[in-house]
Amino acid sequence: MLDIAFPTESQHADMLSLNHSYLCSQMLRQLFNNPSIEALTELTLDIDNGLTPDICVYPAETIHPKNAADANGCH
Repeated sequence: MLDIAFPTESQHADMLSLNHSYLCSQMLRQLFNNPSIEALTELTLDIDNGLTPDICVYPAETIHPKNAADANGCH
């Protein structure tokens, strides 16, 4: 297991910037070109401390949005 110290939400807020946003959008642009994956942003994960990564990547066949019953996070 990797021993990585993830930033807290308050530290994460301090890191946001135009450059950060630009890099995320460029990564998403590349990820969207791959039909076998689904790239989702700012999705709260049901792990550890409710981490909220900038970008999550899942196999496309595992993501089935339901507009009437939106989920608050992924497992």
